[in-house]
Amino acid sequence: MQSSTHFPGNQQVHENRYDVYVNQDFIGEKKIHDRKEDIFDLEEFLKEQGIVASTTELDGNHFYITELDQAIEKQVKEALHLYLTSG
Repeated sequence: MQSSTHFPGNQQVHENRYDVYVNQDFIGEKKIHDRKEDIFDLEEFLKEQGIVASTTELDGNHFYITELDQAIEKQVKEALHLYLTSG
């Protein structure tokens, strides 16, 4: 989903929103505010946390992370929940 925010002086910033799922469970929404940001930054964030997810897939505005290991799945969900709610 893409929306526009209007600022004084006729500047316009576009915002992309992605629904983030881990093993089909909705975790939260990632908003992209800047052209330098990318939904795949979530992979980098997880790597920085010492977590390497099995697979990721972007389907429209849905970003899916598939993790087969249940212990890692829990870590991924917890890390992303904190990341998505703190921004």
